[in-house]
Amino acid sequence: MKNLILYSILISLLIPYHLFSQNLEDEKATVYFVRLSKYAAHARYYILDQDSLININEGINWFSYKCNEGEHLFWVTNRKHTDFLTADLIAGKSYMAIIYLYPGHGKTSMQLLPLTKDKKNFDKAKDFILSEDETLCYEEDVFYKMKALNKRGVIKESLDLYENTWKNERNYDTLNDSCIITDEAIMNKSKINKSTSVVN
Repeated sequence: MKNLILYSILISLLIPYHLFSQNLEDEKATVYFVRLSKYAAHARYYILDQDSLININEGINWFSYKCNEGEHLFWVTNRKHTDFLTADLIAGKSYMAIIYLYPGHGKTSMQLLPLTKDKKNFDKAKDFILSEDETLCYEEDVFYKMKALNKRGVIKESLDLYENTWKNERNYDTLNDSCIITDEAIMNKSKINKSTSVVN
């Protein structure tokens, strides 16, 4: 029994380090996208990296995205509102971005922001990621939805607006080396509480 308890304690300490671990030999950067708000719980939204759809989400959830290092343009849209997050990522490093949905002028507005250890929701998001299952769509669903968005011109129109207007008029946040999730931030106040998982 004593050995079992010690083993459980050891695993609880290693889980957060393993999930957010920094691996310089990894050729990819990892971005954790998380939504914590219950507002508009059934509102569906799309998360993209430049012109590629990477996930379709609704409700409270999280997912991880591995990508090449360097510059990226992440964005979320519900086709009525869109927000962008520029990024300059380093291979082997982990980052976190939070998605906010809130009321605005008769429609649901959205924000996509970096989440760092100095922000009030960082520990809450980290503990949520450690205690809940990742929410990912089937690749087939993502493929067909991206095809539909391209057919309607949603992706091209949004990127054209960003390039020609929005990036010059709006102050978008950036995910960069100041947003790297450090080992200290990983281990600080981590709660390992395996509860009801998010249903895919």
